[in-house]
Amino acid sequence: MRIIDHSPFLSKKGEITLVGKIQGPLKFGPSWVKDMQAQKQVMDQFSQMLDKRYILLRNVDLLSSGVPIPLLFLGPQGLFVIYVSSLRGVYRAKNEEWMSMVGGKFRPSKPNLVMRVKLMAAAVDTFLTRKGIKPPALEAVLLFPAPGMHVDMVSPAVRIIPGDALERFLATLVISPLVLDPATVSKIAETIAGAQGSEEPEIASREETDKAAGMRPHRPAKAASTAGFRLTRNHWIILGALIAFNVLLSCVILYLVFYLNR
Repeated sequence: MRIIDHSPFLSKKGEITLVGKIQGPLKFGPSWVKDMQAQKQVMDQFSQMLDKRYILLRNVDLLSSGVPIPLLFLGPQGLFVIYVSSLRGVYRAKNEEWMSMVGGKFRPSKPNLVMRVKLMAAAVDTFLTRKGIKPPALEAVLLFPAPGMHVDMVSPAVRIIPGDALERFLATLVISPLVLDPATVSKIAETIAGAQGSEEPEIASREETDKAAGMRPHRPAKAASTAGFRLTRNHWIILGALIAFNVLLSCVILYLVFYLNR
């Protein structure tokens, strides 16, 4: 299987960098590191079971909208927009609703992952249509590889795959009817990959996507100025860690200088 990876904050070995472990959660949310690890787990399983006819695009920021799509999976059987989450617990997906178990009852949970992946799939479909490509099969998928995750499904608006069902999904997929020829698969992959950093108008902005998924709309940070700049709590934590590290380093240097001069 061919993998096209546009993930930020990765080393040449494909591992999250130290800077990424700090900046990634600040930019994409607190679960970003765990979600990236979950993606890698899923990608490894895909690679083991699928041949070179299949292409997997990872974290493509379609038209620089600020909303990376975790996985775009392409093959002769169609196109799948896959949102991989590291969530654990008990949830319910009912139509377009996304709920978590709280106090023995299901209550609405934010962000609404069903709506999030549904909007991502709609954005991909609209983008390809504008490019003159109409994929005959495009499906939105929520994938939860963690063993401690259970989803009660009541006519969900998207396909939901728990971790223990992924192998069965892939085994069924490879024997499903073919709807895309190799040339079309390659053309779709190249068109989507080429959208990274495009200057075209956005299809769905991050603010629109977050609002529909039940999150507080993301607002770009204002340019810093000497008059109104304030450090956030996260900035103070990072600054404190850097100061502590410098103090510790200075103590080590002083100790070595004293010890070597004895």
